Amino acid sequence: MYKLLPEVKTVWTFNFIIRAIFYSLIILIIDFYLIKGDLIFIDFPIGILSILVFTFGFILSFILPQLAYKYWWFDVKENEIYIERGILTRIRTVVPYSKIQHIDVQQSVLDRLFHLSKLVLYTAGTRGADVIIPGLPLDYAEQLRDSLKDITVNDSL
Repeated sequence: MYKLLPEVKTVWTFNFIIRAIFYSLIILIIDFYLIKGDLIFIDFPIGILSILVFTFGFILSFILPQLAYKYWWFDVKENEIYIERGILTRIRTVVPYSKIQHIDVQQSVLDRLFHLSKLVLYTAGTRGADVIIPGLPLDYAEQLRDSLKDITVNDSL
């Protein structure tokens, strides 16, 4: 079984912080208009709810990526890719090579900063038809993409 690169924890932390900022700004806007319009009867100062949301999100930004990394494994087997992940709910995914339809290697801005990439496997089906393996070195992700492409092309012939 393979682990993701440890740098993925930093990328996940930054993503959580960005989400915490976004949600706290949305709450601040809603809070401002609710208090300004006297639509609620609770006497909160403007911004308290937004600060609470940001603080909670900021704290989770350092806890959840550590736990997610601890429980994220994958294995490239002879006929399938096996992925195991999940903090509270464990998810075990098996992707047979015969079901893979398309393979991408993706890099976000943060991924590029930390020299990481994601391997995205698009499979036949409607629900959850794409499987993402984050936190891979770019060279390894491209090598895995190419080898899976060769296997899936040869299986379909």
